[in-house]
Amino acid sequence: MMRMSVVTPCYNSENYIGDTVKSVLNQTSVLRGEIDLEYIIRDGGSNDRTLDVLSQFQNSSLRIVSQPDSGMYDALATGLQEATGDIVAYINAGDYYHGSAFDVVRQIFDRGDVKWLTGFNTFCNEDSATISVNLPFKYRTDLLRKGAYGRVLPYVQQESTFWARELHETLDFQYLSRLRLAGDHYMWTRFAGAAKLKIVQAHLGTFKNHPGQLSSATEKYLEEAAGHSARLNVVETAQALSDKAFWYSPNKLKRRLNSNGIFYFDTSCQRWQY
Repeated sequence: MMRMSVVTPCYNSENYIGDTVKSVLNQTSVLRGEIDLEYIIRDGGSNDRTLDVLSQFQNSSLRIVSQPDSGMYDALATGLQEATGDIVAYINAGDYYHGSAFDVVRQIFDRGDVKWLTGFNTFCNEDSATISVNLPFKYRTDLLRKGAYGRVLPYVQQESTFWARELHETLDFQYLSRLRLAGDHYMWTRFAGAAKLKIVQAHLGTFKNHPGQLSSATEKYLEEAAGHSARLNVVETAQALSDKAFWYSPNKLKRRLNSNGIFYFDTSCQRWQY
């Protein structure tokens, strides 16, 4: 049975943490016993009702640790090092997974040739109403390693991304723990040296827009990202801008132009394939 580890770093998240936890624990594949779940919540010593909310969840798959940390990525780095699953992901308080996300992830990773997977870029508002859904076009390894996604091209959506735990060998967890805004960006640049990021035409996770998020500090994010990214050369910049032109094109065109990079569900044979 596949073991999946999910990490949630949080701090003073009483208004958001409940929905996130439910979206992890209530995955259909977990409830059916098809995935062995390990859910690690690293709380930074909240002084609101976050721990009261968390105390309502009694589940053997859930481990809650509350202690002071130096920021979100410090908590995340600790949680990722504790993870023991074959597949790993992390999700922040307020964001949530689609109810059958782990089913999709399990079926694709069971193929044996995928180490890193992402789905639709999906966003919702404070009322959890979906306001945007887009299928990524293509993630090129050289552009990922140079950190082009999030700087020139759209971000890799962390809430929709899952990876094999072996990719942790590419990370400097001490460096990750010191970051404040661009930790995801750092992880993707390192993972790209060991695996190709594949895309699935499916809803895996959703990012919830709400006030005060770290992700809203765009200028500071880009400044921090530049610290672990190389400058794009002229050819790479041209490639990135060319790809960007296709980012909002029809899904069928994206699949045609990225025929070995995007999984879709073939209803005729009832399976995920290129």
